[in-house]
Parts: sequence; C-alpha cells; structure tokens
Amino acid sequence: DRRKMASEQFAFMREVGFTAACVGSGNVTGLVGRDKVSVTFDPMLWEAAKEAGMGRQPDQRMMGTSLGMARTIARKLGLSPAVDQNPGIEFTKPELKGYYQDAIRQYEAFATKMGLPLAVEVVDEPRETPNPWNRNLEHTCRYADWIHEASGLKTFVTPMGDAQSGKDYTPLAEHVDIVSVHAFEGSKRMIAATRKLGKTLWFYNTGMDRFSWGYYNWRMGSKGRWEWHWSWGGGGVEGYPCPAEWYTPFTGNDGAALRAPCWKFPGGFLFKSDYLNVAQGINDCAYLMTLDRAIAGAKDPAVADEARAFLAALAKAIPEYPHIKGLASPEAGALVGAGIEA
Repeated sequence: DRRKMASEQFAFMREVGFTAACVGSGNVTGLVGRDKVSVTFDPMLWEAAKEAGMGRQPDQRMMGTSLGMARTIARKLGLSPAVDQNPGIEFTKPELKGYYQDAIRQYEAFATKMGLPLAVEVVDEPRETPNPWNRNLEHTCRYADWIHEASGLKTFVTPMGDAQSGKDYTPLAEHVDIVSVHAFEGSKRMIAATRKLGKTLWFYNTGMDRFSWGYYNWRMGSKGRWEWHWSWGGGGVEGYPCPAEWYTPFTGNDGAALRAPCWKFPGGFLFKSDYLNVAQGINDCAYLMTLDRAIAGAKDPAVADEARAFLAALAKAIPEYPHIKGLASPEAGALVGAGIEA
C-alpha cells in the first residue's frame, strides 16, 4: 500500500531528525483555452509528511518541482519528443509562459491548502549542455523569474558549482530565493553571492557524515541540508559480493536503506548506521542553535560572554571548505559526495 509505505518511511525520517521531504508537483492533464491548464495534484505525500511532523517551522520547507509541468505543457504544444531531445526548445512557443504560470498559480493554491511550507525547485543541477530534466543558465533564470511573476512561491536551484562549461553561474543567486550548493571549494563564489544578496543557503549531496550535518552546517549558516535521495549513503554490505550493482533485490546501489519485504519491515527497508551519524549531526546543530538563543536571553553578562567566546572559537576551528570524499570538480557531472574528510 503506497500510503502505508510513505507514512512509515516519513515516520522513520522524522525520528532521525529530518524535518522535510519531497512531496511532488502537479500533473498537467490538458491545455484549456489561451493560457489556462488543467492540473491534478496528489495530496498523499503532503498528508503523510504532515502526519509525521514535517514542516513545523517556516524554514522546514517541503521540496517541490516545476520543470516537469513545463515539459508536459511543451509536449501538449506539439514538442514531443523534441522537448526531451532538445531541452529548452519549449521557449520557441510563446504560449508556454501563460500556460506555465497558470500551472504555477494552481500549484501555489494547492500548497496553501495543504498547509505545509514549500520550496519549488526551478531546475535540478542546471548545465550548459542540459539533459531532459534540467536546463542551461539562461533558461533556468527565465523559469525562476516566471515563477516569481506569477506567485509567491519560494524557489530554489541546485547548481553544481560556480561555473559550467566556462560560464559564470553565480548570477543564479539573483533569480531564486534559496541556493542549494555542494559544500566545497568549487562553490565558493556561489556561497559568497548568496550571502551578499541575503538569500537562503542550503547544502546538498555532501554526504551522510555527522560533521557536515551538524557543526559544519551551523558554521556556514546553512538553513537546509539534504541528499538527492533519502536512502542514499554508503558503506559496504558485509558478505555481499556485489555492493555496487544497481539492480538487485538487496541493495539500491549500496544505499543506506536496503530494500526489504514491506509486509514484514516498516517502510519496506532496513537501514544502515549512516542514519545514526546524520541524527547525531542534527542533534549537534540543534544544540548549537539552542545555545545561540540562550545567549540572546542570558541575564548574566559574564556567562553570555563565555558562551560567545566558545562559539567564536568553534567557528574559527571549523574550515569553510574542507575536503569532501568523492566530490570531484563541477565539470564532472552529477556530484554525490561521501562526507567531509576531517
């Protein structure tokens, strides 16, 4: 049962400290008139996330997407399979903007009805030679601007680094509300631009280690920390001969959550200790944030000064751009780090 599986997985995620989840987008079923679309939305993941205790604070935003709706509109405008063979060709259709913005307005109304904070991913890992599921810099910025014109939805994007194919990607920060980056030297200018513009900083695909989810996250002022897939991780499967094989009933490419019979195990998985590392990191971050708030309300100046000195020394001791295992250059394609090597 799909609802039962989602509820059990979300309950586990919340137990180890996750505060948000992916909740899906809209399904464009037709073009109606000149600039209207018919869209259906599935409330199941939203309801399961809310029941699990996700999204209790405004910054704990569920992850939504928007490019899928644009691609469907393009297909219905006669660009099938062209929109997936030549990503960005949809902009040759002037009608795209009106249809897309109507879908976005309906998405916002649905999210408001569901009562959970949401961040909409404009494009996943934009690049100058895009795949069907992403776009280049120009088209990513245009989609982000269209979303802001049509709605009050918060937008985010996941650039792979400061540059792509020799092009400066830091202008992305001017077009979105949240910039989610790899926490490595290759994103240094992007992080600086995000801070300068007062935008929200997130980190992604850095690993499942305690340090990056906790002290490092706090050190860098990140409001979000996530992986591209909640069951991704690492570590071996003792005794299993092919841990890196994609298609087996026992591993998801040696992921942190191993598939198991859903009628016997909650959520249909067994988990590795990577999640305990993440849980400890989230607790570390919560401790530091609690200390920050306690300092602000402290009645004894001497005690407050001592705590401030401790936090300042801690921040100074944590490097801004430590080495992340398995994270190559921004030109290396999709990047998935295996944790901070510290």
